[in-house]
Amino acid sequence: MADKASYRTGIRARGISATNISDTDLDSIIDEALYEFSRWSPIITHRTFETITDQQRYSWAEMGDADGVAVLLCIWNPGATGDVWDLARTMATLGIPRDGGYWHLPSQEMIDQIKAAAWAANYGGSGRQIDSEGGELWLDPTPDESASVVQIIYTKRHTAVTTIPDTARDMFLDLVDSMCADWIANEIDVKGVGSRVRTPEYEIEIADQVARWDRRADTKRSSFVEKAGAGKVACGRT
Repeated sequence: MADKASYRTGIRARGISATNISDTDLDSIIDEALYEFSRWSPIITHRTFETITDQQRYSWAEMGDADGVAVLLCIWNPGATGDVWDLARTMATLGIPRDGGYWHLPSQEMIDQIKAAAWAANYGGSGRQIDSEGGELWLDPTPDESASVVQIIYTKRHTAVTTIPDTARDMFLDLVDSMCADWIANEIDVKGVGSRVRTPEYEIEIADQVARWDRRADTKRSSFVEKAGAGKVACGRT
């Protein structure tokens, strides 16, 4: 996994110099880009936590990860304590029966949803978020005892560039490149407006510079979006 200095070097290699944007400002943009990158390519992970008697709603702090955002899959067995992984392996055997066989669908998310429904029908325990952007998890049914083990697969935010996989390096650089171009265009525009030299030739030069950086920002942003979308298709998610 690359560190911030490596990404700074990558941006410089793309032709955005320290004259265009300082290291300090570039580092700030890299940090800001993490939040936008997390919307398109979050960390997907899993964990378990235990129920509390008569408590239906669980915050991310109670689930054990303050950086969690969206629950993709939640399974648990009401009344059961202990290792939920054995139950999860049972869930993995649940398919989509048809004429003695099973469908294999292209969307992993659809398969997850169907298996979660099959789990709920067989074992009873599921969960959902009212607000998917970091909202609480609601267990169904409400636990009537403590220590039932809940397993969740979920997305979480990137809080450091070192969590970005090497395969997504170029995609993240496209996003940072786009944000840098936006920043540079704005700086040129602000300085142009504040300048005392306002000849027609100067106005045209400033407008051309801003337009070039705006085009770069749009191009790199589109490249980032396309690569993020291609990544989801590649891993079977839509």
